[in-house]
Amino acid sequence: MSKSFKLFRDESEENKIEIKCNGISQEKEVRKIISISDKIYILQENAVFMGVPDDESHNQFNFTIFKESILDMEFWKHQIYVVTIDGKVLTKDERDDDDEWSEVNFSNDKIVSIKCNSIGQLFVSKSGILYGAGNCGDILSSDYPKRIQEITDKVINVTAGNDFFVILTVDDFPYNDNECGSIVSLVSVTSTLSDKFYRKGYDAVRTKVCTLGSRNEGGVLGTGDHIKRSHLNYIKSLEGEGVHKISSGKEHTVARTIDGRQIESVDKTDFSSPRELLSKRRDIVDFHCKDYRTKFVYSSDFTEPVNFHENAPLVLISKEYTLYNQPRTIQRNFEKFLISLQNAISECLHGRYFLPPPNCSDLVRELNSEFNKITMIISTILLDFEEFYYGFKVLKNISFVEFASEIIDIFETYTTKYCDCKSVAELSDEPSRILSRPIQLIESFLEFLHLSQLTDQQELFEKSSRKIRLDLELAEGSRDFWIKHWKTAPILRFKSPHRRIILDSETAPIKLVTSKYVSSNYNFILFSDIFVQYGSGLSVFTLLALWVQIEGLNLLASAALKARIMESPTTMSKERSLSEKDILLGGDPIPSLLNKKNYTAEEQTVLKCKNNLRRTTSFMSKTKNMELAGVS
Repeated sequence: MSKSFKLFRDESEENKIEIKCNGISQEKEVRKIISISDKIYILQENAVFMGVPDDESHNQFNFTIFKESILDMEFWKHQIYVVTIDGKVLTKDERDDDDEWSEVNFSNDKIVSIKCNSIGQLFVSKSGILYGAGNCGDILSSDYPKRIQEITDKVINVTAGNDFFVILTVDDFPYNDNECGSIVSLVSVTSTLSDKFYRKGYDAVRTKVCTLGSRNEGGVLGTGDHIKRSHLNYIKSLEGEGVHKISSGKEHTVARTIDGRQIESVDKTDFSSPRELLSKRRDIVDFHCKDYRTKFVYSSDFTEPVNFHENAPLVLISKEYTLYNQPRTIQRNFEKFLISLQNAISECLHGRYFLPPPNCSDLVRELNSEFNKITMIISTILLDFEEFYYGFKVLKNISFVEFASEIIDIFETYTTKYCDCKSVAELSDEPSRILSRPIQLIESFLEFLHLSQLTDQQELFEKSSRKIRLDLELAEGSRDFWIKHWKTAPILRFKSPHRRIILDSETAPIKLVTSKYVSSNYNFILFSDIFVQYGSGLSVFTLLALWVQIEGLNLLASAALKARIMESPTTMSKERSLSEKDILLGGDPIPSLLNKKNYTAEEQTVLKCKNNLRRTTSFMSKTKNMELAGVS
């Protein structure tokens, strides 16, 4: 009995096939199974084996080597096609007992896979070029393989129904596209690593599905109508949805997206256009279509750890036979994190359609571009984590574990750009919610790292999480301030995406100590880089330091300012630095409130102001010639 795979007839344990072999490895997975008449052909680790029923029992098969050094195999009528490991395509009549094969010419292009059905054959080259032979409308009518010029994108997979093909392609990577270009501008890590993250995610998301068939009864080509087509047809509803696997039976196709959805196009039903298969189970890990059925495999189906190759399917079916490859133990205790990544990708992909239009401000347009980039990076993280989840990768080699600092840099940089846009009230509620979705993953990373007991990486993400929460809070406060003062012309001149509102005397119980340059009778605004007083006039100071002390429940502040005193909103005069006698040094802040458990509303406001000052220390220290001092 094979240790690497199990073979059943009619999916019944009673009809489990006993495999007798001559050269077949019991430790290698099966990549393909084809049932022809009373024979079974399986492709296993570069070799094709042919099995025939034992004379005494149809539940016993004797397997012998049919052809070695093979990547793929297919049958077309009575012809068998094989793709060798060096990229050649060989064919012969399967009824002939001799071992004489003829080579199919592809002008030195190396072929990696082949699909056949009743109307012809499609061949995929190593470079993603598609060749075809047979008769399928206007696009394919040839007795020998020729390149299908209508498909210009890279082909990554082909599946075949009874008389139609479904082709999965991916856009060429746009190195010079301003909107979807290299992510080097997004992160401060090496361009090689940045490009690797982005490109892998791009290839996973920017996929297209097209169909080629001689008929369209019941909308089998996924078009939603019954019109016969003789040309290539792209399924618009699946474009850019991250389809990464397709499988076809005789008259139906199932596609799986990167966020874990299964989408089906079925013949002879009222659902003629692709529709999502609704299932209460989120643990579908693989599926395979053949003839008139689809077999799904769930993570709970496998528990025994064995050697397994990540490129092999978990399940294969052909006619009445079902074959299961045995994977390694699936990390089901991390299923919650996997679902959180899938949900994030789903919301990001669908949220693209609700983002501001191209004619929005330059600031929002740049944020939209960065959102598309980080969506691709999250896709890479998801694909990488799935390799760990399915047992193909060890914990330390997960991307956000191995490259924790670089991933943090990516998310912090995106958060800064998001906060720049949000702080000046450039985003309405729905776009703001969508654009903030990637940022929320930081907490999911933290939860995973805590569960995995990776303390070093956890500390890095905890530090980043605190910083990001501060950035978001400051951006939210700044947005509320500018919404309130959108008609206050003297103040609007200070509105900038890189400036945050720290304190506002209209909402905070704080007053200034009157000095030579500042007055306690004026309103003031403490920005992240300047200090502004306004009343009958307007004064602007470049902030060096701020001291705060408590007198009862009133905060008193005085600033060390490099003075740019503005006598009017448009006129600047006199510039000097304040002397020490203008600075009020504070003592222990709020000693009477430190040990209290229940605060009045006024006391809570005072504490909030104090905490705002404390939390802005790291933000303000990044600005040249600026620090926050004397606040404990």
